[in-house]
Amino acid sequence: MMARECGSLPTSLWAVDLSEKRAEEFARKGKIFLIGDITTDSVRRFLELLEIAKDHTPDDGVIVTYISSLGGDLFGGFCIYDALRACKASTSTFGLGVCASAALLALQGGDARLLSERAWIMLHEPISSIEGSASEIEYEANLMRRLSDLMVRVFSGRTGLPEEKIRSMMIPKETWLSGEEALSLGFVDGLVGERGVRKAKKRRR
Repeated sequence: MMARECGSLPTSLWAVDLSEKRAEEFARKGKIFLIGDITTDSVRRFLELLEIAKDHTPDDGVIVTYISSLGGDLFGGFCIYDALRACKASTSTFGLGVCASAALLALQGGDARLLSERAWIMLHEPISSIEGSASEIEYEANLMRRLSDLMVRVFSGRTGLPEEKIRSMMIPKETWLSGEEALSLGFVDGLVGERGVRKAKKRRR
């Protein structure tokens, strides 16, 4: 089952033609590529491709989203996560290279979460670059704390780790995890390498 959830990986991810037409052709085959920064435009395009994939995926099929991103817009990350969790078709997310910040949220959205054995993940508390009055900065800081709490709940729910453990990995410093570490802590369900897929021990969701 896990092999089918993984799909077939292109020989070179960066050589994949992701033009509008080709991206839609991939989506009809149940493959979506989320490469680069998570932005309003990339999230909108992801949602469009997800709808195409759902329309062309058989009942026993799996929609695979390949992710390689250093992150970006946090709300975009939540949007992708929610869209995948709400998808009635079976979904799999496959992290390649790096899934950091908002991209790690997106990775958590798949029913099955896979990671290349040489890929890395990163989690941290939300960052804001707001400037303004003391009251404006205080308001923004409160919002960042609320968003941080929401991220903690998502990661805790998907890994089975206590919220306190997740919070300690985000604050005061970011935490980078190798594929092996991500697997052992439950951020992914399997590592993909030359010898196939190595699964994690079952964890509470």
